[in-house]
Amino acid sequence: MRHPLDIFPLDIATGNAFCNRTQEIERLSTNIEGVTHTLITAPRRMGKTSLVIETLNRLDIARLIPVHLDLMLTSSPTSVQQYILKAVGEGISEIKPIASKLNQAGQQLKKALLSLRPQIEITDDGFKIKLEATKSPVESISDALTGLDELANKHGYRVVFYMDEFQQLADMADNETLEAAIRHAAQHAKATAYIFTGSNRHMLSLMFDDSARPLYHLCDKIVIERINTSEYAAYLKKQAKKRWKKPITETAIATIMKCTQQHPYYVNVLCRHLWREKTPPSAKKAMEAWCHYIQYERGRVISDINKLSNNQRELLILIANEPTDTPYAEHYLSRVNFARGSVRNILKALIEQDFILCDQNGFYRAQDPVIEAYIRHKQQGSSLIHV
Repeated sequence: MRHPLDIFPLDIATGNAFCNRTQEIERLSTNIEGVTHTLITAPRRMGKTSLVIETLNRLDIARLIPVHLDLMLTSSPTSVQQYILKAVGEGISEIKPIASKLNQAGQQLKKALLSLRPQIEITDDGFKIKLEATKSPVESISDALTGLDELANKHGYRVVFYMDEFQQLADMADNETLEAAIRHAAQHAKATAYIFTGSNRHMLSLMFDDSARPLYHLCDKIVIERINTSEYAAYLKKQAKKRWKKPITETAIATIMKCTQQHPYYVNVLCRHLWREKTPPSAKKAMEAWCHYIQYERGRVISDINKLSNNQRELLILIANEPTDTPYAEHYLSRVNFARGSVRNILKALIEQDFILCDQNGFYRAQDPVIEAYIRHKQQGSSLIHV
């Protein structure tokens, strides 16, 4: 029996801890196999990285080289260059025909990598390739990615080059030339499937959906939605049976779904706590645990809300209390104190910052179920902790 902390992880979920996403895995697998590049978009903590890693774990490709590049700490074209060259070097190190003929490897690499100076370092585990740039970041990035693809294709390998927090490039100097360099490599790739993800959906949309930008129409787009209740119910029943040899009640499952709004991160947060208990939770226990968690998150919620302008905060509070499919209706806006004509811009800003979402039923509501619950409890004068 797996420990509840393993069944409901708060970072990357794979294997038995991975729930559903069947269609997304099938589509991403097909893209990788067909060297079709993919943009994965979702709000924060919805499981983008888990989806990619679980897909890679399930792929039946004999010579697969997965390269994961997190661009969060990059701040300039030079730092992007350093990260990409390091990742490309590690990828090339996995191509075994090169490793078995080190005496010829240097010449192969020099020919493939053009503007880069490759260095082969012998290690206890085999060898490592390090790449030193001799030209600008844009030229070096394009040459490195193209060179990796050519070497992989020549030796029968498939590369998955996964770039996370890709929106970091959008705020850099010469950002569009960086994007163009990556597009050039991706557009000509024969053995490399690129996957792009990030935590800022608005910035990613500007990069990939604007016809004036280099990455326009480069990728197939996968949008990650919340997992539906029936899929979660089946998963929780299965895990309850393993944990307690007893079923979990439908009302308890319904309470978990209502509190977390099927948000994967918060489902795991709540169930991680409940599955520590010696018996299956009741609906009351699930609600109590959720209220305790909201109280625990109070500081983070207040900090997030205080980043907003007064008008943004006022509209967020209204929508959190009363989700609506008519956010511009006069009877709805009569509850707030700013001009009706400014609502569209305020709502747009809240959506771009992932405070508000428009759900599958066309209702605008708070993106984060903890923020929504905190606002509602405060408006109702609740102590948050129910005992």
